[in-house]
Amino acid sequence: MMKKTTGKYMELNFIEDFKPCGKCNKGFTIFEGRVKPCSCWLNYKNKIKLFGKYLDSNLLQKESTSSNAEELINYTLCNYKGNDENKNLPKLQKFIEKFDEKFNTISLFFYGEMGTQKTHIAKWILTSLISKGKSTYYISSKDIIDLIMKSERDEESQNLVDYITKVDCLVLDEFTRLNYFSTDYKQKVLYSWLKTRLESVHKSTIIIDNIKVDEIKNSPMGENIGQLIERNTKECVFEFKDNYYSNGGGVDLKGLWD
Repeated sequence: MMKKTTGKYMELNFIEDFKPCGKCNKGFTIFEGRVKPCSCWLNYKNKIKLFGKYLDSNLLQKESTSSNAEELINYTLCNYKGNDENKNLPKLQKFIEKFDEKFNTISLFFYGEMGTQKTHIAKWILTSLISKGKSTYYISSKDIIDLIMKSERDEESQNLVDYITKVDCLVLDEFTRLNYFSTDYKQKVLYSWLKTRLESVHKSTIIIDNIKVDEIKNSPMGENIGQLIERNTKECVFEFKDNYYSNGGGVDLKGLWD
């Protein structure tokens, strides 16, 4: 296994050693008298590149164990649980594949009940974009508010806010938090920053919530923020319905109460 440690991050060793595809000589082929890297070697190098960027991104800070990080970095759409009733996955695959050509300024809105894989799919999008060399960030609405308010008196926080504002793709999770946005000041802080991100910097943003877009207007977020989200995610709203709850270890629970 390959091992890597980056600063305060835990040591992770979930990228296996290179294994040739069997059609090459240790990852290289000879073509027209020249030695060229095989696709299996290039794919392996890309995975290491993704691994390193993943460590350097803030996503790992959200994962408490190396197994969680391993699951995320190796996640594919085959891991999705459910029938994808609304056919979201083909569209989101296209979002990644055509990001540079069509979607780098397009914002998405994910909503659905808790446990419907919204956040996991959003994180999969970020790691997929990292592998394409894009800058990404994951943060909750509460945390971005706290960070913006802290940045008013702290230069390091201001630099981070500037970075988050300009990343190629941002996931803004837990968007409406009842009782947290009860003050006009917090609403104005979020509105001003988000308007800059969506309509001035014009970078792709994925907003995740449990309620519909039009319900945000009547939430503690306020009508202005609801209208801002509505006009910037038009035709890009995704409802998730497939519930998936992990029992924490893959134990068969069918006969538990027999």
